[in-house]
Amino acid sequence: MSSVAASLFLTLLKLAGGLLTGSLGILAEAAHSGLDLGAAAMTWLAVRASGRPPDEEHNYGHQRFENLSALGETLLLLLTCIWILREAVQRIFFHEIHVEVTPFAFTVLAVSIVVDFSRSRALRRAAKKYRSQALEADALHFSTDMLSVGVVILGLALVGAGRRFGLGPWFEQADALAALGVAAIVVTLSVRLGRESVNVLTDRAPEGHGEAIARAAQEAPGVVECSRVRVRRSGADQFVDVVIVIDGALSVEAGHQVADRVEERVRSLYPRSDVVIHVEPVSTWPDPASTVRGLAARRRLTIHDLAVHEGAGEMAVDLHVEVPPAISLEEAHRLVAPLEEDIRRHLPGAKQVNLHLDPVERGTLDAEDDLQATAQIRPFLDETATTLPEIRELHDLKVRRSGRRLYVSVHAVFDGGAPVESVHKAAEALEARLRRRFPEVLRVLVHTEPEAVRKAE
Repeated sequence: MSSVAASLFLTLLKLAGGLLTGSLGILAEAAHSGLDLGAAAMTWLAVRASGRPPDEEHNYGHQRFENLSALGETLLLLLTCIWILREAVQRIFFHEIHVEVTPFAFTVLAVSIVVDFSRSRALRRAAKKYRSQALEADALHFSTDMLSVGVVILGLALVGAGRRFGLGPWFEQADALAALGVAAIVVTLSVRLGRESVNVLTDRAPEGHGEAIARAAQEAPGVVECSRVRVRRSGADQFVDVVIVIDGALSVEAGHQVADRVEERVRSLYPRSDVVIHVEPVSTWPDPASTVRGLAARRRLTIHDLAVHEGAGEMAVDLHVEVPPAISLEEAHRLVAPLEEDIRRHLPGAKQVNLHLDPVERGTLDAEDDLQATAQIRPFLDETATTLPEIRELHDLKVRRSGRRLYVSVHAVFDGGAPVESVHKAAEALEARLRRRFPEVLRVLVHTEPEAVRKAE
């Protein structure tokens, strides 16, 4: 509402300044602000509508009102550009109009910059808090308004300088040329907003999200394969459909637990997601690695770091099996020995089966954020990342303490075209150096993601 009021104030102020001075640049800004007023009002209505819960007519909610608002704002901006371009061409080539360069004109534009700066900051804060595309579009819009006003100020200044120092007729056209600059800025903004809105309204999948979700689902305990992922956005939220394959021998309850784990992983990646998991059973597995995962899921054992080595007609299977840390070695062996027997029975070529026991707490850890440890670990990770050229950026560092042990998670951004092997090696190097520097670190999770995903966030 404050943005709507600011738009109304600026529209009237610029209109008065343009009419009094004859400046096309200021009149262009007045028209721009007039459309800002319509866009701000449209955004206000759209945000109110999108906040309504799903109903019988809109089962998926009303969030796309925001995307429709952004598309409507794009069309309004393009109409502004057409008018500005027409008037500028008329003034440059056909009709000469005398522009009055007065202190009032500069005052109008300076006030406009101050108002746009304050409301763009307020809208950006709200957009970040509520993950609103409509508010983000308005914030970006008003940020570029400041730039376009700066272009108009430059145009008026050149007109005044041309008259004062007799610099020639082209300086008289500086105001119209500045209006063309405003139009160029608005066109660039319109194309960007329009493309984003159309992508959402046509259900284009967010770049990189499908791959990240499939990878997270595949790594969930009990999942043999993630066969399909579909993602579509709606306003600030997204809807995710995942098809996973699990061992057909599992009970319905166990299969539901596997699906819950996948859903938790997806929500940890993208919190504002409505996730639907479809589970398909399989009795035979397509490859040795899937066979081992399926057999582990059947025994309700969690495994990781699985490696199947094949060569010279023989096969070796290496894997880590998670066991409760408090049990004895004999108890742990009795727990995992049946899995080894299953692997040898289903994979007759496996001459070696090596199971590494990994003590992991099964329940929820009583951990809390450790700000002091975070302050020590953050600069070390940033400095270490500079020595690993594959890592473009580190963010979202979390350090939690449970007793004397630290649990660290951090997001690492890589080039989307980098081979997974090189990404994995860089993440392992980062983890190894962190463990050497801070021996109290028990667990390190380096979440790898391509640059496209980071930019989308």
